[in-house]
Amino acid sequence: MHGSGGHHAAWWQQVAALREEFTVVTMDLRGFGKSDAPARPHSSKPEFDGQDFPGDVVAVLDQEDLTDVMLVGQSIGSVAALLRPERVSSVALGHSLGGISHPELQELAAADRAEAVKLPVIDRLLTRRFQQERPDLTFLFQQMGTFNVAKMADLRNLDTNGPSLEEIQNSGVKVAFLAAEKDAVLSVKTVTRAHELLPGSHLEIVPDAPHSMYWEAPAIVVDETITHSRVVKRHVQASDPDSYFYVQGGLGQGIAVALGVKLAARERPVVLTIGDGAFAYNPVIPSYDAAKAYDLPLLIVVFNNRVYKSMNLNHRRFYPEGAAAETGEWLGTDLHRLPRLAQFAEPFGMHTETVDAPGALAPALERALKAVAEGTTAVVDVLVTR
Repeated sequence: MHGSGGHHAAWWQQVAALREEFTVVTMDLRGFGKSDAPARPHSSKPEFDGQDFPGDVVAVLDQEDLTDVMLVGQSIGSVAALLRPERVSSVALGHSLGGISHPELQELAAADRAEAVKLPVIDRLLTRRFQQERPDLTFLFQQMGTFNVAKMADLRNLDTNGPSLEEIQNSGVKVAFLAAEKDAVLSVKTVTRAHELLPGSHLEIVPDAPHSMYWEAPAIVVDETITHSRVVKRHVQASDPDSYFYVQGGLGQGIAVALGVKLAARERPVVLTIGDGAFAYNPVIPSYDAAKAYDLPLLIVVFNNRVYKSMNLNHRRFYPEGAAAETGEWLGTDLHRLPRLAQFAEPFGMHTETVDAPGALAPALERALKAVAEGTTAVVDVLVTR
């Protein structure tokens, strides 16, 4: 579900990334995109009334007979979910409180808006760096709203009669809050407080992202994995230019390439995915020193299977009945003797995590991303079984 300045086409990047694994449905609220302006008796008021929007979403869910739905978008997600909990299993609220009715949250959001109105509209929504580097996409972003009959000044009751925290919790609908680190409209502090007040909710803070984080592509991935490269590509699904770089020409360059990418795109988080074997080939110590000396924080995720897996597989492939197969001694491929790889970063005051259980991965990555957003390189050593 789009926001006040967009319509169904605002999700062009997300649709491309998700449609191979999910059924993705976009829609235009009344007065937006291809939807007509509201008219009686199909509208509660002659203007664009936010009280009608949840019903519009529900009508689409019913018409298409959609079940086990995750509603993704802004403002009205929680309201629509409560109207059809049998169809909606979860809600992801991007830069929004979902219309939640709670005095403390309403006060915090009002204070955020009071600061936001001091800025030009475009600066509330996109980072200035993005505006300078991508004037083409900035122009397109500004033109999106020209296809709408409804304007922000026409909208009414967007936060009226929203659900209480108790109603949301009792509904059983899962709620995830997506907060943007550089959101000038709704602060991370306010979204974090909403997460704290709603037990069982999930909070994700996107580093360096603005209010319209669905439009900008904040992260760049540099990949120096071998046996895990397909896994990385499948989950990253980068579609924008200069968002994914695979390190070629021999192992041992990954950290340096990631530092170079960060130097060229300081405003964007840079993630290095790397195998433990490739990690051992890299000049780790001088690379960490450069990251700290030149203020180039990275998120480094190590896929650690304690083996040179590619070489080990070649041994097995070319010499299936060789000496190694007979003795079980795969010379030159065992990395179990290496110390915990995250420890190399500790003398530099960097953030380190070692993950040895699936349930610990997401919290570790969240802590690491927070550290990177604060300007510190983070190394997450993930112990995998293959």
